[in-house]
Amino acid sequence: EKAMFHYNKALSIYIQSVGSSHVDVAKTQNYIGIVLEQQGKFDEALEMYETSLKTKIQAFGSCHVRVANTEGNIGSLLINMGDFENALFHLQKALEIYLKSVGPSHASVASTEMNIGIVLESMGDYENALLHLQKALEIFVQAFDHSHASVADTYLNMGVVEDKLGNFEKALELYEKALEIFLKCHGPAHVKVALTHNNIGKVYLHLADFEKAMFHYNKAQSIYIPSVGSSHESAAVTNNNIGEVCCHIGDYEKAMFHYNKALSIYIQSVGSSHVDVAKTQNYIGIVLEQQGKFDEA
Repeated sequence: EKAMFHYNKALSIYIQSVGSSHVDVAKTQNYIGIVLEQQGKFDEALEMYETSLKTKIQAFGSCHVRVANTEGNIGSLLINMGDFENALFHLQKALEIYLKSVGPSHASVASTEMNIGIVLESMGDYENALLHLQKALEIFVQAFDHSHASVADTYLNMGVVEDKLGNFEKALELYEKALEIFLKCHGPAHVKVALTHNNIGKVYLHLADFEKAMFHYNKAQSIYIPSVGSSHESAAVTNNNIGEVCCHIGDYEKAMFHYNKALSIYIQSVGSSHVDVAKTQNYIGIVLEQQGKFDEA
């Protein structure tokens, strides 16, 4: 809130003193967009990024690195909004500019390649997703080193793709590499550590190793609750995952407990008409059916 207050003050002063098409206005608009995105105000953030982009194109031309930065921000935001087709368009624009302006070995190219990989994975194009993620990994390792957080992020995203392809052992190997780096970079209580534990739990669930799946899901939950709070979406995801393990081992009472917790969190955080609410209610129905409570299901 304080950051937003100061950015808006700066924006107002810049517009009055140098006009609305000045580069300092565009830079401040970009910063405001970042804050709005962090606050979850995606539509407002998109509007601010697009305004910043127009100003930067006017000031620098369409092939400047600052234009690429904002194209990349728009692409990342659209990923969060689930608009993968438009996200891909903006990320490819950013990549094209970065390759011309900073060269193929720059970390900005790697970040954009990684985001393109994330989009392609979300669109189900797993083979091409892996190609872009592999490019990102090679650049990050050259630009930084093997123990950098960006390398871990790339391993994590590659693990997601391998998991989707059914290559569970490969996914597990990538997740464990990511976890090792995240622990060194961020310590054991970071949300990235929790996310990686959650993903490792998913792999063990696919491998029907329910004990290890439960261990990693519980680790994720123990990190999420103190770091983001017990009413955050991440806590709902982990409750659902723990519930699924409980179902597999026949502990339906415990499964119901976790599914109901997940349902309550989702309703509070994303509203009662969200798809995750429907999924969780479906899981509850399955448990009730397994318990023979057909009327309640």
